[in-house]
Amino acid sequence: MQFEVTNRFTGAVQFVAEIECDENASRSVKLGLAVRWAVKTRANLSGANLSRADLSRADLSYANLSGANLSGAEQGDDRIIDGGLRSDGYRFFLTRTEPGEFRVKAGCRNFTVKEAKAHWDETRPKGEALGDETRLIIKHMLAIAKLREWKPLEAETAEAA
Repeated sequence: MQFEVTNRFTGAVQFVAEIECDENASRSVKLGLAVRWAVKTRANLSGANLSRADLSRADLSYANLSGANLSGAEQGDDRIIDGGLRSDGYRFFLTRTEPGEFRVKAGCRNFTVKEAKAHWDETRPKGEALGDETRLIIKHMLAIAKLREWKPLEAETAEAA
């Protein structure tokens, strides 16, 4: 069946996913399947209204979720931390993959924690407002991950220090 996913800001249809499920399935199940389809087909989820989506077992490690509305989304194994908006409008997410790799996402950026820190240290040096804000956001997301008892890869445990 075809399922329409709308933009959270305009309400316009952002993409139409081809999903397999019972027509009587809940909207959250259909939306979760649509998100998985979108990631698989590399559809742009930026700005999509994913409110109340069932994202359990969804691997969103390479999805562009910039501006996506994830309020009330069932995140299953707790794989997404919303780091909030930086003052210039970039929304930050920390996601994790099945083997425990953490990914930092902001806009079109999709980095490991180590890559993220290196990128923003290079492009936004310490003492620059956006750089300092970015480092605080990443530190905050990693602290939340630790609080939620996410188990990172050993390399990322050393990086977070």
